[in-house]
Amino acid sequence: ADHDDVLIPYWKEFANAIVHWSEYHAGEATLQVIIRRIETPDAVLDVLCPAIKRSKVRAFGFTGDGSPKTWRFAKFIGDIIRTNHGLTSLGFHSVTLSNEEWKTICNAIRMRHLQASIMRGFQLKKCFVGGICTEMLKDILTSKALGVDLGSNGMSSNESQIIAEFLASNP
Repeated sequence: ADHDDVLIPYWKEFANAIVHWSEYHAGEATLQVIIRRIETPDAVLDVLCPAIKRSKVRAFGFTGDGSPKTWRFAKFIGDIIRTNHGLTSLGFHSVTLSNEEWKTICNAIRMRHLQASIMRGFQLKKCFVGGICTEMLKDILTSKALGVDLGSNGMSSNESQIIAEFLASNP
């Protein structure tokens, strides 16, 4: 939007505050950061990414308006997952991405699992208009997150077989 440049100083201040708190005040405490219904163009993601990657953010998420995003959101989330191993929970509500972008995020969780750093929670609520396709559902279920929440995604009994097979084969 036309006013995005005006808000960048505030995003920088927010990013600096997250890092400052993590370095000087956190102790054993951690942060939960949820960005709700606020536009985050690439310039904002560029400001937030280094701060979230090096901070003590345990839970991170976005609540959107359900409209598809055109920015490099999946790369941003993937960078954070791969770098901030203190991050244990990731959540999205009404964030619409392509299946390929969700796959990028699932792959980052999978890769992190290989490094013995577990993602405990992965929430995707109202993120799939018209339901989740079979391939995407399998990608999410095999992402290696300990808990997956797929509420309000328009799933039907068709997906129940896939979920049952996954649960039966998951040790």
